Amino acid sequence: MEQHRDTRFPVQRGGSQGSFQSGGSGGHTRGQPPIVVGVPIATATAYSIAAAVDSLNPPTAMPSEVPPQAPVAVPISSQGAEENLSTTARAAASPEVSELDLVFTMDCTGSMGSYINNAKRNIELIVRRLADAEGYDLRVGLVAYRDHPPQDNSFITKTFPFTADVGAMRRNLSTLSAAGGGDGPEAVGAALYATRTVPWRKHATKVCVLIADAPPHGLGESGDGFPDGEPDGSDPIAELDQLSELGVALYAVGCQPALAQYKFATDFFVACAERTNGQAVSLSSAAALADVIMGGAIEEMDLSKLSNVLEQDVQQMRCQQPALNDDELVESVHRQWMHKGIRSRQVKHRSLSAKYGTALREADSIRSAKASFEAAAAAAPHLLRLPHAALDADGELHRTLDERSLKRAAAESRFAEFMRSSSLRGEVGSDASVEIAVEAVSCEQVKRLFGKCKKTGKL
Repeated sequence: MEQHRDTRFPVQRGGSQGSFQSGGSGGHTRGQPPIVVGVPIATATAYSIAAAVDSLNPPTAMPSEVPPQAPVAVPISSQGAEENLSTTARAAASPEVSELDLVFTMDCTGSMGSYINNAKRNIELIVRRLADAEGYDLRVGLVAYRDHPPQDNSFITKTFPFTADVGAMRRNLSTLSAAGGGDGPEAVGAALYATRTVPWRKHATKVCVLIADAPPHGLGESGDGFPDGEPDGSDPIAELDQLSELGVALYAVGCQPALAQYKFATDFFVACAERTNGQAVSLSSAAALADVIMGGAIEEMDLSKLSNVLEQDVQQMRCQQPALNDDELVESVHRQWMHKGIRSRQVKHRSLSAKYGTALREADSIRSAKASFEAAAAAAPHLLRLPHAALDADGELHRTLDERSLKRAAAESRFAEFMRSSSLRGEVGSDASVEIAVEAVSCEQVKRLFGKCKKTGKL
């Protein structure tokens, strides 16, 4: 039976639950189009990834000095993720990695209509790519949230259970609409609690895609109806740490330009990703949402298959060099994997950029997060005058203090604002093209996988 939990209304029941079925074989066939570089994820062919892997992973032994190879950006694959690992990695890859538990945690207040509609339109595409083409044992759950009364009197959170039935997923999404919200901040803490307490499978790769354009209560934003935090006591910082201990990688999708209007919201969502070994994604429209969901899930599944390799290599390094700290272990593993030629699929996207860097690294509650942000803002008051949209071409914030840098950042901010409203947005400076690249495992990926294995007690 389907059911969803509404924290303000009784549990509603109805419908049926079954398994998603589709006719794909998960293999790849010859005679398909050649590799296409820089094509959106949703237009993937099996041949494109298979050919890319063949070209990047020749069967010959790797030399002692590995020449650099250009990354190949390709659409999402329709063959098994294991084929994207190098031969060395595949031999030691975790054989049981096929279960994927994926949760959409969605802000459903008035400004989020385009993102809700995009999820509704693309849910079948997402499931077909992940369950049929990739061959994952996929379950999808859904957490919808708004705000606490009196800011919003409709609901705080609604939890829809995991299901493998694409029809049930479609029906769950069809019940959602964008409305309400009250003040700026929303019930993010309650939403993360609902996300953490769904019945995740023990051995599944766990991914939460958090889609939001407003921060939680209690961060120090102007006009916050609950300046001391959420009235039910839910604490988003504590929830993030518990999600990390469960092995849930959180992909924080920040919906711009709304998110950048807040002082600390973007930094908070960057911290959401960092504390759970996920990624922070910036979207200026809903057009690429499905690609982010599919690409993030595929990257996490590829990394999960490398967890056994990581554990073995770390154990060996600790025996040989017990004085190495965590950062040194990550760097050593990365060098070793580069030498072995280990590759994986990586989702390419525009990232959220934090103004205040590591301000939240030591925070253990929303109260201490607020204090950290206020201290960081006091130490660098010029940053409050710079919107998060003031980014360079690589999505990095200009942090220099001289007048020329400030003027340059302001000019780029005006250009970013123009691009958000320009008819050229889909051609220049757009985030509409989210891609998958088959390339050498990055140090950042090794760091995230190391962090996940350590948090879950595997290291």
